[in-house]
Amino acid sequence: MYATPSKAALLELIDHERVAWEQFVAEVGEDRMLQPGAMGDWTFKDVVAHLSGWRTKTLSQLDAAQSGQSPAPPPWPAELDEDTDSGVDQMNDWIY
Repeated sequence: MYATPSKAALLELIDHERVAWEQFVAEVGEDRMLQPGAMGDWTFKDVVAHLSGWRTKTLSQLDAAQSGQSPAPPPWPAELDEDTDSGVDQMNDWIY
């Protein structure tokens, strides 16, 4: 059976992940932030922006679930369908 973590444990985990992320970003360094190759032609900065875009949607859904409301619409155009591969590709292109 899965035990729900306490608020303190979740905050500690979030802080730990933030520190790890900051160390990773520092390791990449400013000089390499804009160099293509992190993922195809994308730079490290592009990948971070991409992950941030999708994370915004996830956080909106979590916030809505907590408050019992509908999530805010995602930042990309409404006609893009995340239930299809082509829609996800188009969303990724829009974020890029």
